[in-house]
Amino acid sequence: STPFLSLCVICGDVGLPVLPRMLRSVLCRRLGPCADEVVIWWNGKTSTPDPAEWGLPPEVDIRVIQGEWRDNFAWARQQSFEAARGEWRMYLDADDILSGGEDDAETQKSIQRASLTQGEVMHHATLQAAIDALKDAGAKHIVPIALAH
Repeated sequence: STPFLSLCVICGDVGLPVLPRMLRSVLCRRLGPCADEVVIWWNGKTSTPDPAEWGLPPEVDIRVIQGEWRDNFAWARQQSFEAARGEWRMYLDADDILSGGEDDAETQKSIQRASLTQGEVMHHATLQAAIDALKDAGAKHIVPIALAH
């Protein structure tokens, strides 16, 4: 079946040490992974990494595509988008962290203080309503993520 949301990432040797943490912030969540597919556009000089070594949920399709670096982030991002199969595509840098994950103790405490569950926050009808709920819960840094359809 067609994935709903594909996470696209450009990564090379420099970003490899932080890439597993970013992926865990997106995929290892109490309510399940936020993405159905991950496409890693790998342009490193070392051998292609094996995501199976990172302890990620096995139900998420993670593909590493060997790409070239043309000194052009926009081009590389577009290549990752074209390789993705999801109905929606989201891009994150290898060093980004999606707050609210199981590892994010500060966000978890803020949500608990406001007597909200992650499910209640995530099911608001609009992005603005979700942002307002996170602010009310004490979140300090909120970064809306652009999705491409």
